[in-house]
Amino acid sequence: MTKLKISNPIVCFSITLMTLVKGIDKYIDEKLIWRCLLLSIIILAIYSWKKFHQKILILSLGFWGLSCLVGLFWQVTTPYDGMVKGALILWSAFFAVSSVLISKLKECNETDKMIVKLIVALFGGSIFLLCAIGYIIFLIKS
Repeated sequence: MTKLKISNPIVCFSITLMTLVKGIDKYIDEKLIWRCLLLSIIILAIYSWKKFHQKILILSLGFWGLSCLVGLFWQVTTPYDGMVKGALILWSAFFAVSSVLISKLKECNETDKMIVKLIVALFGGSIFLLCAIGYIIFLIKS
């Protein structure tokens, strides 16, 4: 039996945010979505700080806020700008999720530690490969 306890609401919130932004930006103004997400993250950060006083939650929500700020204020004029903007959003999301996962390593046994490290490595590696493939495609087209 494993003792690994990952905060399910944070993981579900993280997945929902990315799906929401990437899924409905064709139907609703993208800036409105980023504003709503940023406002909800600020409210969630204030609530979680008053309730839990955990710095790691604030760090994770800070990275989510950074991804929202990049999405809200980064002006895209070239395909390269769009690729860099997407990469920054993905890396901010990676740091948000991995900061929560890594903080739970103290509570894990050895098997769970290996699983968490594998999850973080695969997630980060897949984001790195996605960014590298996008960059290569951009270089080939230009």
